Amino acid sequence: MEPTLATIRKCLGDLIFGEEDDELQHVVGRMLAARQQTLAIAEHYTGGLLASWLAAIPEAELVFRGGHLLTTETARDEESVQRIASQLQADSQADLALVVGSLETPPPGDDVGRIHFALASDTGVQTRTTQDIGHPDIRQARVAKAALDLLRKHLAS
Repeated sequence: MEPTLATIRKCLGDLIFGEEDDELQHVVGRMLAARQQTLAIAEHYTGGLLASWLAAIPEAELVFRGGHLLTTETARDEESVQRIASQLQADSQADLALVVGSLETPPPGDDVGRIHFALASDTGVQTRTTQDIGHPDIRQARVAKAALDLLRKHLAS
């Protein structure tokens, strides 16, 4: 089985974050603990899902400084989520602050809204944007995983 796993790892590269029962939040928790770093989050679109996931990991007491729910109006664009991430990092005294914004109104002629993420660290604030696509039953989880993946890739670099 190992040759097949090696081929899969080679083909998928950094898309692979774990094996067996690993969930993304578990991998991120272990990475934070190994680096002795802490995380604070603020979220709107995911409605507290990230906080719930992170509070349940074994490393939560060591790495998770807590979460906040944002109002729609405070986190609709890239600039606002960047500002919130910087302020959250300072206020929480966490090493990292991750923000998931609210659904941005689609531009004229486009029927797909966007959600902005921001990750504040000692090197600055990085952002990512994703489209609000997929079945409604999985949208929040998909966006929460995209936010955790942004964090995972930052920690891996």
